[in-house]
Amino acid sequence: MSQRADIWRHVRRGKPFTIGDLMASVGCSRHSARPYVHALARAELIKRVDFQRGRETTYQLANDPGPETPRFDRRSGQVRVNTSARYRVWQAARVLRRFTVTDLKATAESGHTAAARYIQALLAVRYVIVTRECDRNAGTRRHYQLIRDPGPLPLRHCVADNTLTDPNTGEVFQL
Repeated sequence: MSQRADIWRHVRRGKPFTIGDLMASVGCSRHSARPYVHALARAELIKRVDFQRGRETTYQLANDPGPETPRFDRRSGQVRVNTSARYRVWQAARVLRRFTVTDLKATAESGHTAAARYIQALLAVRYVIVTRECDRNAGTRRHYQLIRDPGPLPLRHCVADNTLTDPNTGEVFQL
């Protein structure tokens, strides 16, 4: 998990906090926490609840867009929405529950390879199962079913150590 993800998880608890609180609970430096907290405030995701000269400012969650760590456009300061192919494929799988790679490709508006690779990774860690094998003679495709849906964030693949991480639960799977 990134420090920003840890900060966002702390902020989403809904309790008032200071940058010092974030430094203590997340283990980050003031140099990393302060710009992100200010970006959250500019985007009106958090608000100042106590500001006194000579004391740390206290903030609190004002608008919760969900568990995904907010990212910001550097120029406008606006929150960027995750539109990656992996994110769209994961959301399509969560909505459809039973699907083929072609179904996901069409629903998520992604490429066939991106959808197929992601489903193979989900299959390897038992988030999906095969409900019907393909029959090339009959022209049917392999059907899948989502059997584990821990939340809205897609699993992340780390190529360096060949693992999948579920940001919803923090679980790490070795491939």
